[in-house]
Amino acid sequence: MKLRCATMKVTSRCNLRCEFCYEKQDNRKELSKDQIKHIIKFLKDNGCRTLMISGGEPLLRKDIYEIIEYASSNKIKTKLATNGTLLNCSVANRLKESGLDDIYISVGDMQDSDRLNNFYQTLKSYIHLSDSDFKIGVNVITSKTFINNINQHFNKIINAGIKTIFLIPPKPGNNVNWYRKECISSLYYIKLCKNILDWLDLIEISTDCAFWFLKKEIDIIKHDKLMDNYNCPAADSSFVINKEGLIYPCAYFELENYCAGNILNYNNVLSIFDSPGFQNFKIVCKSAESLFTPCISCKEDYESCIM
Repeated sequence: MKLRCATMKVTSRCNLRCEFCYEKQDNRKELSKDQIKHIIKFLKDNGCRTLMISGGEPLLRKDIYEIIEYASSNKIKTKLATNGTLLNCSVANRLKESGLDDIYISVGDMQDSDRLNNFYQTLKSYIHLSDSDFKIGVNVITSKTFINNINQHFNKIINAGIKTIFLIPPKPGNNVNWYRKECISSLYYIKLCKNILDWLDLIEISTDCAFWFLKKEIDIIKHDKLMDNYNCPAADSSFVINKEGLIYPCAYFELENYCAGNILNYNNVLSIFDSPGFQNFKIVCKSAESLFTPCISCKEDYESCIM
């Protein structure tokens, strides 16, 4: 096992409270800047090539530019996930100067027109600062409303200069009623698949393991064959670090039973992958019969949920 990528949640604070968001805000202590630098050095020394910095809203940290600069100076490809509301020309310029490689702007399910208008205005300022090697992507929640208007949304995203879109299935979050209304049935899933295939030549479309069947379909269309079987990197070549330093296999499994402990207590990455929490995760995944394996660890009872 070799560490290739990691996600670090540097804060749980956020300036929004989106009804679809499943990240929990709390007042527990965040890692200090020096602790984060120590972790980044640990990741680099153990082979990590890519670091996704997320939250909460990471731009709320005043030291975020220094954190990005440190990761970049250690030759780690550095990405940032943000809700975009704090982005402006000055912030965008500082992010570039800090060495940020990619930025992913979360726009929810694209129902908030005011936020979207601000997003597109910000994007115009941001794109003119970027170069051909700089990737700007958006994270989108594939709610029923989004799927019903998918062609309109894809047109706007492409016209705004976006090169990559990352699709995220709805999950129970701050507003359970929103989730029950917007979670997608199998019919909506099929509709999503059919629509997406029409856009593959115009934009890079990515998703996570929850849309495994869709990943296979995209591979077939783009490469005329099914690529190598998708192997989830969680607990094998990647993991998630929360704002306190606790390590989990992936964002879907941030539960005590799958926690490997605090990364500040480790001397090497192999001990993390061999931890009881990560071994529990592997047992769950191998025994999974559902397409959406994270469901197995879910203790909630959402009768309309197919995720």
